[in-house]
Amino acid sequence: MDYRHYYITKQSYNGEVIDIKYDELEGFCFKPRNKVKYEGILVNKMILVKPFLIDIMLKKKVRRKIENYLKYVIEIIDDEDEDPTNLRNALNDLTRYKSIINNNYKKHVEKEYIDESLRKIQILEKELKSKLEYAYSLELENTSKKSR
Repeated sequence: MDYRHYYITKQSYNGEVIDIKYDELEGFCFKPRNKVKYEGILVNKMILVKPFLIDIMLKKKVRRKIENYLKYVIEIIDDEDEDPTNLRNALNDLTRYKSIINNNYKKHVEKEYIDESLRKIQILEKELKSKLEYAYSLELENTSKKSR
């Protein structure tokens, strides 16, 4: 199957198809979610070129992801189960997402927003670490009581 790349603009469209080399485009590349069934064009990859659109999309994406992590961390902290594996997994996920923000989004989004997002993630990490220390201390108490 021969895959072709097409570029369609609303302005000055005269009916001809223009082939674009995506490797040479500077922008942010992502895969759309394709949740809506549509019998038209299937989009596998998009490249945003306009910096304003990249900024808006990445800010929305980061904000949504931090809100999801916040809900997840609150759920874990409020949970009575003192199993530290869930806490460690959540802490690892936050650390991984922080590195994604630092490595991938830093060149597309303004520095102030990145710093603010990293501060929010750092607060979530701090809460998880304190809960993890508390879980370890309870586990240590339980093992010391059993040994007596």
